[in-house]
Amino acid sequence: DNLVQLERLHIAQNKLTDIGTGLEKLVKLRILDLGMNRIRRIEGLETLVNLKELWLGKNKITEIEGLSTLKNLIRISIQ
Repeated sequence: DNLVQLERLHIAQNKLTDIGTGLEKLVKLRILDLGMNRIRRIEGLETLVNLKELWLGKNKITEIEGLSTLKNLIRISIQ
C-alpha cells in the first residue's frame, strides 16, 4: 500500500517468470520496465491506466492481453 504513488518501476534483469499480482494497485505508474526477464504472458496490467511506457524486450513472451485499457500508452517495446 505504501507504493501506490509510484510513477516509475524498473524491475529488469530479475529472472521474473510472470508479472504476478500487486501491480494492479500502482494506478499512477507511468513507466514500467520488465525487460530482460523470463516472462511468457503479459497480463494483469489493465488497471495501469496512466502507463505511458511499457518495456518488455528480451523476455519469452508468447501471449499479450489486457492492453486495450491503456489509452495513455505511447511507447511499448517487445523486441
